[in-house]
Amino acid sequence: YPYWQPTHMGPYIDDVQTTPWVDVAYLTGNMSDCDRVEKGSENQNAKWRCVLPANESRKYGKAITEEACTEEGGSWVKFHGYLEIITSATTEAQCNAHKSSDGRNKITWMPIRSDSTDNKCVVQAPPPICQ
Repeated sequence: YPYWQPTHMGPYIDDVQTTPWVDVAYLTGNMSDCDRVEKGSENQNAKWRCVLPANESRKYGKAITEEACTEEGGSWVKFHGYLEIITSATTEAQCNAHKSSDGRNKITWMPIRSDSTDNKCVVQAPPPICQ
């Protein structure tokens, strides 16, 4: 998917990203592509990136496959896109309560940074518009 960049990169306030990267639209002359694009969108699916050990001069590797990442000495890490963090939900139970009362997109309890196991309650982006 063109121009993809992990959403955890970019401006942060207190280690939380303030400008998520999401797919908005896919313009095509072939509407049969829409199902494939929607299923492959980072809005709905995780993407992977090569993360180098902390002692390297840069944190992210150049590799675009798991095998190449291993050869580069990195770890192949899954990243999720999201629209916002529901900061009032600080436990999985509170996040699940938001799921049942919030009519927006998919709400998930998950880690949002590759270097942390701390979970956050996040609202995922909707599928991209295809037309």
